[in-house]
Amino acid sequence: MPGKTRAPDALLLARSDAHRDQIRAVLEDRGWNVVAARQRDAYPLVERHEFALTIVEFAELEECQRVHELCRAARGGCGRILVITGSSRIAEAAAVVAEGPGDLLLAPFDDWQLIARVALAEARLEAGGSSSSWKGGDNQKLKVLERSLRYHQASLDELFQHAPEGIAIVDANDRVMRINDEFVRMFGYSVEEALGQPINELIAPDHLMTEAKALSQGVKTAKHVVEETLRRRRDGTLLDVSLLAAPIAVEEEPDGAFAIYRDISERKIQERALQASEARYRALFDEAERVNMELLERTREIETAMAAKNRLYSALNHELRTPISAVMLYQELLLAGSMGPLLPDQRDALERSHTAARHLLDVVRDVLDLSRSEAASQGVRTTRVEIQQLLQDLAHTA
Repeated sequence: MPGKTRAPDALLLARSDAHRDQIRAVLEDRGWNVVAARQRDAYPLVERHEFALTIVEFAELEECQRVHELCRAARGGCGRILVITGSSRIAEAAAVVAEGPGDLLLAPFDDWQLIARVALAEARLEAGGSSSSWKGGDNQKLKVLERSLRYHQASLDELFQHAPEGIAIVDANDRVMRINDEFVRMFGYSVEEALGQPINELIAPDHLMTEAKALSQGVKTAKHVVEETLRRRRDGTLLDVSLLAAPIAVEEEPDGAFAIYRDISERKIQERALQASEARYRALFDEAERVNMELLERTREIETAMAAKNRLYSALNHELRTPISAVMLYQELLLAGSMGPLLPDQRDALERSHTAARHLLDVVRDVLDLSRSEAASQGVRTTRVEIQQLLQDLAHTA
């Protein structure tokens, strides 16, 4: 263009000091003469120079129009444009790049990604012959860099896509930008259904929506979140998950986040089964303790009854056996004639009475023997019984 000088200059319009220093170092190492400026100071530079490469970075929506105008002015010299932006401004950046020869680089980025983009611009500039004194690398170096970039990107994609946990990447407004295969399997949403949807409205159950939004807000304040919670599948069923979320920072400012979901349903089922088992055993233990207390109470009642029985046996010994023995003594005296001779009928009646008294005394003695046996004060004692005498006694008392 008339009135303009042509030089292998690169115009650098970076928003942060860190990115400006990083990009300048890469460009100068590759032989570029770098002119760094602020966006608002760039118009005079663009009017005076035809920059072979213009690198512009923006993050805010209100910067978009200014970036468009700067890029249109820079394209007047047939230079290349490299637009750097965060994930939340991809659409705006893509619109800028679509207007002319340019490329897009997402922040955050490393030196390899930046070198690959710069090398690509160099190769295209060299092929187009738009810079006579440009110090670019050869095509072989470009191929190596592009292959390295593809390998780097493919490795990350493979790791992301086939990770054993469900992973979602969201923008600054918590809208889904990318999900992996395990996320699709866990929650039942296809990639098309999930993209662009607010992550919390997509998988957070209604009764946990406040908690989910609080977690998202925590991530936006540069906090790492580790939580065990519930999330909702596409069919409405709930899923136990462990959640790990962390911010994606651009220029040390959160510009999105990634969330990793691990299905812990089996572990929760086992935990609930263990809790139920513990509850059952606790109930059994409580029941056993109650039964034991009842047994102790019954034991005390039995001991009280046994004590009463022993008192009864003692009364039988003293209150019954002694009077019966006295009655039998007088009966024997009468039968012996100490009170005078007895008539046959009197003797027969007295003998019957004496036999009955003896049987009663035997019963009292047997009861006392039984009580001593139960108290283990004596063992079982065997004795000889005269059956004939027993039958005669029974006949006399009949």
